[in-house]
Amino acid sequence: INREQQYARLLANIITELYTMESTYMRTSKLQHRKQNQKWKDLATDIICEQCFQYLKQQTISLISAAILDEKERFVAFANIENYQIPLYSNLLLKKRQLAQILIDQPKLLK
Repeated sequence: INREQQYARLLANIITELYTMESTYMRTSKLQHRKQNQKWKDLATDIICEQCFQYLKQQTISLISAAILDEKERFVAFANIENYQIPLYSNLLLKKRQLAQILIDQPKLLK
């Protein structure tokens, strides 16, 4: 039962991250027609979604590592993950700095 609890915990984390990504993206998409202050919202969405994606990859690898005991099967599963990935990687540090600067310059955005 301990293994099943680990799987359930990992799956719950994955679902939570997927929900975070989806809700962040949908909220920003709905606000696209409002052009005011859109830059910081887009940056925040990019940062959140990319960090969630990286966490999802990590959790998926952990789940596969725990669930697939055969080394060859696990290798094939990892190779498949790499084949189906969407390359999102950008310069997160730069985006975080840009977002911080916008929020420093315009503190009213946080209210």
